[in-house]
Amino acid sequence: MRTFVGGAAALIAAAFVASAASASTVVVTPSNMMGWSNPPGENGNGTGSATITTDSARSGNGSLELHGDRTRFVLGDLYSSASNLGAFSDFTDLAFEYQIDAASTNACCDPMYSPALRMVVWDGNTKYDFVWEQAYQAGGYGAAQPKGSWNTIGSGGTFFRNGTSELDQRTLTSWAGTLSQNAYVGAVYIGVGSGIGAGYTAYADNVTAGGTTYNFEAVPEPATWAMMIMGFGAAGSVLRRRKAVAA
Repeated sequence: MRTFVGGAAALIAAAFVASAASASTVVVTPSNMMGWSNPPGENGNGTGSATITTDSARSGNGSLELHGDRTRFVLGDLYSSASNLGAFSDFTDLAFEYQIDAASTNACCDPMYSPALRMVVWDGNTKYDFVWEQAYQAGGYGAAQPKGSWNTIGSGGTFFRNGTSELDQRTLTSWAGTLSQNAYVGAVYIGVGSGIGAGYTAYADNVTAGGTTYNFEAVPEPATWAMMIMGFGAAGSVLRRRKAVAA
């Protein structure tokens, strides 16, 4: 029986892994957040929300919807140095996809104002925030896709570090060279700043961080369910064979 439990667990785990688009893709759903969270108090001013919805599906049946004023959707912990996702040098691949809703409005900024992709890094007792925004990329907002279309941001994007000039744009590989080899990542998060207003809506998906791509889905895709069922079926076959041998 002990051998069956281990074998069944391995088969089921394999089914979950096989259901992803690749070995490095993790499917994040509202019922299985895979380390992501919507921390209480981080979505502000009474209108901010960050939830996985089907409103603008990307690479499946869902994406992360960022609506209203100030939003945060977080992998790890924004404030605790005990949160360690891995070495900073392993997270220089940080990338994602985003879209601004066709009907989105904002109260403060350019109509093409984008969600920000951010990373918290600890080096000893010092905390750093590295921030990607469309405004500071080559071509600025003019290089972005129109509202209602998806933008794919690769790992070659540039970031500024909080506490320095936003115009000091560097790749994460370059920034990693300014910190010690012991620097590590405490959190990765997507969000929108305060003051953007209640009419703002954007979407994000396929966040790549530390060699893993996080695909936000409203519910598991049919292929995922199929692989899970196959896994359970295989586990059942193992159990039946073992019972026959025991008999």
